[in-house]
Amino acid sequence: MDALVIEYRIGENEVLDVDSPDVRLVVGQRLLLRRAGRGPSARILCHVTGVIDQGDEAYLALAVGETTITIIPGGYTREKSTTLKVTVMADATPDADSSR
Repeated sequence: MDALVIEYRIGENEVLDVDSPDVRLVVGQRLLLRRAGRGPSARILCHVTGVIDQGDEAYLALAVGETTITIIPGGYTREKSTTLKVTVMADATPDADSSR
């Protein structure tokens, strides 16, 4: 199963830009957060719920459920942070709402 790559950038004044704040994974799939460009440092916090596990290079979807990953520009500038909502599904079946 291919890893999902989410790219983020931190611009001037610690403004954060993320490809997509809503992330959908399948159990067993990896999530890679890839920073584009240079700039201020960032701290990444993962809400530990047993849904995903943080490895050395990627997050791994462990169980069906939801969790969050927060990217904080400068490490402490929470008011400029972005939170990714991560949903882990049992399989890659499209949502029933997607046909609308």
